[in-house]
Amino acid sequence: MKAQSILRIINPILFVAVIVQLLTVVMQVISYMSWVGTVHQVVGILFFILVIIHVIFNWTWIKNNFFKKKQS
Repeated sequence: MKAQSILRIINPILFVAVIVQLLTVVMQVISYMSWVGTVHQVVGILFFILVIIHVIFNWTWIKNNFFKKKQS
């Protein structure tokens, strides 16, 4: 499977994970429910793993844009 195909799956899931994280924080502030904290933790771990996968598949782009050699 090509990197682009994998990123087409990973990126939307990553987006949903960010939205869920934001919503669970708001839900915890408004009214504390025990299951919200659990959801927040589980999705946080998923988010962390997805970010690592995202960076791995985009490493060439990151390297080319942020770690350029200075031209003399």
